[in-house]
Amino acid sequence: MNIHQRSTRIVVSLVVFLIVLFLVLPHLMDVQPPVFVRVLLMPAELAARVIKAAGPPCNNIGTLERPICEGTPVDLLFGLVMVMLSILLYPVVTYLGLSLASKIIKRREL
Repeated sequence: MNIHQRSTRIVVSLVVFLIVLFLVLPHLMDVQPPVFVRVLLMPAELAARVIKAAGPPCNNIGTLERPICEGTPVDLLFGLVMVMLSILLYPVVTYLGLSLASKIIKRREL
């Protein structure tokens, strides 16, 4: 396998995508997912915090002393989109990293 070929970089990125997908998918609805799943989904959590801080307050169905935020179907859809974008982040970074490594190796060979 030669990282100078685009097909090799795509295959490696596809393998990374499948590995991350099969690691995360069984634990999506866990209340306390394993540590490796929390680490892999950290980009989604960080983006959700930023968007939550910029957006309107949650739908409080509790009391003022003990607020309870109610999630809506839109919140669920947004969460699933963020998880999928987080999963897609790793193969894209892998492909870009291999492309950069290929360019660096080619320049050193000249």
